[in-house]
Amino acid sequence: MIFFSAFKHHSDYRRVIALLFTLCCAFTVSNVKAHPLGNFSVNQYSRLEIGAQRIVIRYIVDMAEIAAFQELTAITSAPDRKPTRDELRSYLDRVTNDYLNGLSLIVDEEKIPLKVLEKTISQPLGSGGMMTLRLEFDFAGSLSKRRTESVRHLRFENRNHHDRTGWHEIVISPFAGISVFNTSSFGSGVTEELKAYPENMLMAPLDERTTELSFTSGQIPSNARMLLTRDGQSANTARDRFPEADVFPALIISGTLVLFGISGALFYRLRKTRPKEARAATSFN
Repeated sequence: MIFFSAFKHHSDYRRVIALLFTLCCAFTVSNVKAHPLGNFSVNQYSRLEIGAQRIVIRYIVDMAEIAAFQELTAITSAPDRKPTRDELRSYLDRVTNDYLNGLSLIVDEEKIPLKVLEKTISQPLGSGGMMTLRLEFDFAGSLSKRRTESVRHLRFENRNHHDRTGWHEIVISPFAGISVFNTSSFGSGVTEELKAYPENMLMAPLDERTTELSFTSGQIPSNARMLLTRDGQSANTARDRFPEADVFPALIISGTLVLFGISGALFYRLRKTRPKEARAATSFN
């Protein structure tokens, strides 16, 4: 009581309580199965979807139990209270720009501004009954207009949580019609977006924070080193997606209308022929 009373009139009192609670949680978690990368780890995943006119970045942060607890304490200002949905949403809104500023996307020596397409926050259950924290973002940047068949050069860097240990994974995913080459990165992932960490890599986790590559929708240089998956297969021909035009919803709608049209025609045909069949059966009898 004497120890705590010394802090009751200082702003550090709440911090001391949170620190003690963190230490207790760390001791508790150490006695049960921990996060694969450690309970203090902050793990990051970046997938670059390369198109002729824009780049989409799928960016995910997976905070382990203690790292998440430290963030959640800042959200609620109370170590023993779970944040409300509104508090989590407010926190997500607050940190989005920080994460954006920590990502650098440069194409042909031009810094590409990124905008938010979508963002979510969740609290998957971790070890010892503690919560982890998962942030998912979809960012996009439009490219300056050039001849789409020309070769372009891209550089990406992730500077977020540079002082925290953890898994850092980069995946390159070209859209249909785009060829990626001359890069040390790969066209396939390892962790299924930080959902499954391979046990044989935990002692030496990936540390992919930067990448450079060239891409084009035209002719590939003869000496180009093509983008490969992590098992050595070609990664440029495996994609068949609709990158920069909203054609997928249109295809769904068009396909649905066609099916309705065919179904209606068949139904009308059946209704028209059944009376004739019935009359024929009556006259035969």
